[in-house]
Amino acid sequence: MSWAPIFGIFLVTGIMLMVASCWHPPFSPEVSASLLTSEKLGEPVWQVKVRLPYNARGGYYLPSRFNYNRGMWIGRDADSVKIMKFEYDPVLKKGMVANYTDIPVQGITNLLVLPAIASSDVLFFTYPGFNRWAGFNVSSSSFNISEEMNGTGFRFGDGEINFKDTLYLVDISDVVQLYNLKVDANDLPFNEPSLVGNYNLPPVLPAAISFAALGPDNGLYISGTLQDGSVVTYRWKNPVDSPELLPIDKPLTGMLTDGRLMADSGDRLYIYMPDGSFDFSIATGALHFSYERYDSAKNRWIAVFTRTLEIPVSNSDGWDYLISVYEIPADQLESIAFK
Repeated sequence: MSWAPIFGIFLVTGIMLMVASCWHPPFSPEVSASLLTSEKLGEPVWQVKVRLPYNARGGYYLPSRFNYNRGMWIGRDADSVKIMKFEYDPVLKKGMVANYTDIPVQGITNLLVLPAIASSDVLFFTYPGFNRWAGFNVSSSSFNISEEMNGTGFRFGDGEINFKDTLYLVDISDVVQLYNLKVDANDLPFNEPSLVGNYNLPPVLPAAISFAALGPDNGLYISGTLQDGSVVTYRWKNPVDSPELLPIDKPLTGMLTDGRLMADSGDRLYIYMPDGSFDFSIATGALHFSYERYDSAKNRWIAVFTRTLEIPVSNSDGWDYLISVYEIPADQLESIAFK
């Protein structure tokens, strides 16, 4: 544009440049919540802005556990899980998605996703709903599902002493049976799950189980909803005793390696002590708790969060995405708590 002596054109152009340079997504509670927490987390350890095709819309980035340049792009709607392989080329400064896979699931349920240790191609996720685990290699498109049971959960492995992750499955009949699968990227197809133990039935069985896992204290935790929609979380201290009902009013979705319990509501991550007492909550929104990884150099667990923001692009079928990865020692999570 020439410098025409028309003040109106200059003014409009100036405003357009100002808006473009300061652009941010329209206000939404998700974006606002993630901004507050990301400020507490400090500078991201990895951040890129990439343009991705239309089929990436509504998804978020889940980095692998050893290389943040590679991972999975995950979307979810009422009927399916959408998974693509994501790779960022730091030389070309370009992000790419490939091997789009649409996997049907049953109902709107929480999705448990776990990238495999030492792999950027393999992940494990609940399929369909909470009654079995699936293993998926996005490079080869190989897909494997575990035996169907009543509930699932997991514990992180550290890649060293406890090298593999542990996937749990619960089967409920006249007793509660807990099974596990020790897995890494090489454990596809799945082996037969191993029986951990038999436990007494709880007073009221959950109609749907959101999470089930054995804690570091060897206590079994099962959380879910009853037929009337109310939430129950039970803890068995051992296979002999009857379960106790914990004072948790939200369905659990995970467990930290130190035994603290997590409930992700979508806009908040609630943290509870192993006895069910409330500890603190973290405002998340567009910020996702991805996983814990073990830092062997510093002998500590690191909590990893990712934040994926969509940026519309005019006259383009693709959208831009600002992807940020944050790290914080897991024992310092309370420092980013919502006050």
